[in-house]
Amino acid sequence: MVSHYQKEKGAANWLNVQVVDEKTAYIYQYCPTVAMAVWKVTTEKIVTIDENADNTTALDEFEGETVTANVVRNFTNNNYMTLTLPFDMNVAQVNQAFGSGNATIYTFAYTQKDAEGTLELHFNTTTSTQAGHPYILKLNNAVNGFEVDGVTISTALINNEQDGITMQPVLDAGGTLNGATQYWLASDNYLYHAQTYNTAILGLRAIFDIPAGSRVRARAVFNSNETTDVVDLTPDQTTTPTVKKVLHKGQLIIIRGEEKYTIQGQRME
Repeated sequence: MVSHYQKEKGAANWLNVQVVDEKTAYIYQYCPTVAMAVWKVTTEKIVTIDENADNTTALDEFEGETVTANVVRNFTNNNYMTLTLPFDMNVAQVNQAFGSGNATIYTFAYTQKDAEGTLELHFNTTTSTQAGHPYILKLNNAVNGFEVDGVTISTALINNEQDGITMQPVLDAGGTLNGATQYWLASDNYLYHAQTYNTAILGLRAIFDIPAGSRVRARAVFNSNETTDVVDLTPDQTTTPTVKKVLHKGQLIIIRGEEKYTIQGQRME
């Protein structure tokens, strides 16, 4: 740190300038009547990206520019969350944003059906992210927003389509879901169908587009072994079923709506 000092001749007022780097300096002013005042002078561009905002419009002027991004979103712990950001993040920036070793990030890789006909959406881990691509995020510890520097803004959105199932990035708040085919990942790790054709969605997330048709059962599979619970996907689903664990004939099972599942997620007849 380089420090410059200047004092007015014969006066109690003085200025002290501390140059942090080529982009940032602090100016300290002392006056006996008002005590100390501090100003930060910077050429660094800081942009706010908010889950409740129209981010595409707000970021238009920064397209292609390298900035410090202030991301406003509450990230909970131990839940799978969808994530879309308008900038790339390398490993160091992921750690800066979420804390070292705190985040596991997944990308949609492929789909398949198991022996019972359950549709499985498979996700593989990744250590970095790309602008406009949709991801799944899981944190060990909650993070209430973050700041990351040296990122380049890009508002282009890129769908991830696997075998007819599409994970769609959502950058802006205020949009609505298409109740016929679109689903979102809720905080209890279930995929839920839009309750109406005007279900609002927040920004910095992603949704799943699953073609309309007959009743489908689905689960998300992470790194081939860690899975969410089974959920029934139906075009006419309009309510969120109650999920609870109960003892049944000496066995712990899951009751979801009117159907029974084993703890491993297999539907019981």
